[in-house]
Amino acid sequence: SAITAGGTKRPSEAELETLNKKLSTAPVSELINCSGTNPWETYSIDASLLPLVEKLASGVRRVALVDAAGHVQNVVTQSTVLKFIHAHATAELGPLLKQTAHELNFTQGVLTVSEETPALEAFRQMAHSKLGSVAVVDENGSVVTNLSLSDIKNVAYEGTLACLYLPSISYVSALRQRSTREMSPSISVRETTPLDTIIGKMDATRVHRLFVVNEQNIP
Repeated sequence: SAITAGGTKRPSEAELETLNKKLSTAPVSELINCSGTNPWETYSIDASLLPLVEKLASGVRRVALVDAAGHVQNVVTQSTVLKFIHAHATAELGPLLKQTAHELNFTQGVLTVSEETPALEAFRQMAHSKLGSVAVVDENGSVVTNLSLSDIKNVAYEGTLACLYLPSISYVSALRQRSTREMSPSISVRETTPLDTIIGKMDATRVHRLFVVNEQNIP
């Protein structure tokens, strides 16, 4: 075993091999919503849209639409609703779209980790805080990139848990270099940014979160 730059104990190669075997044979049932942040939610396909939007706004990321027999017909995500609002509801929202991030006061605290924090520790902090992402910051506290729970897929790409012991910045870099589709960029706005610009950015980049930063790019 070894201690990584962030203080996380790295297993020996033999221990990693054992862990890799356990992961490859674990039943899916043990992995369902293991983060505690992504529960299975269903909603009637014939019900009103507004309660569904409110459900998604509460933090639920996706909802399965079911028919009267309980069969899944489709899935609606936060991005789906955002795209619909951006395309069809701008006139109805009117003056609300001109309000700024500061005026709307719908921000929450930002979880940050340093560039050298092992990816495993970053994921552990996300799970503990029940958040879907962390901001990876440099020594000055400026946002460098974003690491989200969905980025755990790099373990599948690498075929080993060893990559989780890389510094967060290296883990993200390795993932982004695999495919131009693996962007998941860190998108930021200022407190003075109006809502219509925020919605447009989120729709265009398909991200679920934006960082509100100051002039030094510090959240």
